[in-house]
Amino acid sequence: MRGSCHFRTGRVWTLLCLQLLGCAHLLQALERTAALTEPPGSTATGNSAPSINPGSMTAPVVYEGHWGKVRVRELTLEIPDANVGHSKELQTWRSGTKWEFYNDLATVTRILRDSGLDESSIERLTRAPFAEYRDGATTIRPPHDLIIGLSPQTRARLYPRIGLPVRDNKFQNAVPFISGGFPRLAEVPSGLSAETIDLICSLSYPKRGGGLYFSDWKLVLSRAADDTERLRIIKTITREISLHASLELSRATDRSAVLDYWGAGGRNQTGRTALEAILENPGIQRLDLVHLLPPVAKRLINTYPEREEGLGDDMPDCFATAFSFFSNALPPRMLDGESVLEIHRERYERATAPWRFGDVLMIQSSQGQWIHACNFIAGEILFTKNGRSNNRPWVFQTTDDVLSSYLVDEKIQAFFFRLKPEFRE
Repeated sequence: MRGSCHFRTGRVWTLLCLQLLGCAHLLQALERTAALTEPPGSTATGNSAPSINPGSMTAPVVYEGHWGKVRVRELTLEIPDANVGHSKELQTWRSGTKWEFYNDLATVTRILRDSGLDESSIERLTRAPFAEYRDGATTIRPPHDLIIGLSPQTRARLYPRIGLPVRDNKFQNAVPFISGGFPRLAEVPSGLSAETIDLICSLSYPKRGGGLYFSDWKLVLSRAADDTERLRIIKTITREISLHASLELSRATDRSAVLDYWGAGGRNQTGRTALEAILENPGIQRLDLVHLLPPVAKRLINTYPEREEGLGDDMPDCFATAFSFFSNALPPRMLDGESVLEIHRERYERATAPWRFGDVLMIQSSQGQWIHACNFIAGEILFTKNGRSNNRPWVFQTTDDVLSSYLVDEKIQAFFFRLKPEFRE
């Protein structure tokens, strides 16, 4: 099937390949392990600005193709202090960890056993003072030593069965770690003790697709030395990897090809105009890709959402972002999921390689549910908003890093879509 991608995932520690069936195009994930020391380039402003630090890429990586030559370096973003102050994690950690099951005690016992807990632990958890049964629900307050002693496989089986599928349930809505897990996020100095870093790593667990997740906020925050360390824990766990990307320019640059690519068939006139002006100045050898983005992406890249951009706790998500790529603003209707899918059906068609600037990559679960959408930029670079929380910024990420955050199944599919010729945005 042309334009589709199929992923069978084992461990995200192995080389992850995005095989595009029906064409020769292959995007391969690159492992990055050392420290980057060069300072980041300019980024757009306007929304909540994060702390930006060099990331963990060994050296700048170059992607060369019909877009020209693009050089990328990794950045690590942290949420603004104001966001941390409003985080529910900081406000609720004192209540302690609770496992809530809407089942009787006998059913909960079977769940614990099926999840891999040993009989002595089950007996301990299902008796006072740890267990309480009331009004058809069982609440367990597990002690720290038992939580820490769970294997990653037991966590992976148990946590999705705790509580209801609501946003505030950190067991069913766990934090997805990027490829490389928490150690990669903590490579940039975080102010956390080695013991805290080891604890968070030990509490990480895989889901069926191989991605790594974290749920035990209350345990980790309760063991912090003070509020300062709690602040650092939240900021480090919620760090986001982004990329600083620039277009390399020289006398060898194919002016016509790069202008056509970044102009996107007339849909990105501001970007094309900026590039035309730069190409007239032979002394400029590198252009930050921020200047080539359409208005919405240019304003949002490497920023966090402002509260007025959302409806209540709902911020613009990946779908609103991806389908507004060539727009001058994020339309309010984009906050409604049904409206976004209607736009997708009406204005977009399946794309074929080679992929073009602004094409939408959509990821689908094995159950046929669309779980993510983002925009193709160049090479392995995607423009993405990973989730609708105001603690998730708009960033450039590699294909590998985006996919590692959405490995919820043993098999996922991805499809490229492109605006139909009659539509400008």
